[in-house]
Amino acid sequence: MRQPLPQLNAMLICDSAFQQAPSGKWCVIGSYTAVIVREFPTTHAPFNVFLALSDFTGNVVMRLLVRDPEGEQISEVRGQFPKIPITGVEICMPFPPLTFTRPGTHSLELYHADTMLHMRTFQVLHASSLPQQPSQAQAQGPTNEPSE
Repeated sequence: MRQPLPQLNAMLICDSAFQQAPSGKWCVIGSYTAVIVREFPTTHAPFNVFLALSDFTGNVVMRLLVRDPEGEQISEVRGQFPKIPITGVEICMPFPPLTFTRPGTHSLELYHADTMLHMRTFQVLHASSLPQQPSQAQAQGPTNEPSE
């Protein structure tokens, strides 16, 4: 009988994720949904993807793929997971530095063997495309616009 596919409970892109001793609780540090860069191409620092799965029995290769807005694969990480006695698991999969060549919506795809479990998106944005923060506008001084 074929095992049911695991259910994804969490998928976070973050700077760091580690298991705390002695409690075994996971600490996820610096999660984000957008990468802001000054120029293209740019190489982004290593990052991690924290995953929480239920109905997971192991004995499988898990893969994470990053794709650019055109669907081209930028990177892939994989891990072989042995059969495990529990059905809930939290894991961290580290990525090496990635080079982003264009802005836009990138995707992160999670595969259980050859079956896609989940796909989520994140943005890669050029810093100049972001609206200026009020504190930055005030720091530049008053404008010459007439007041009403």
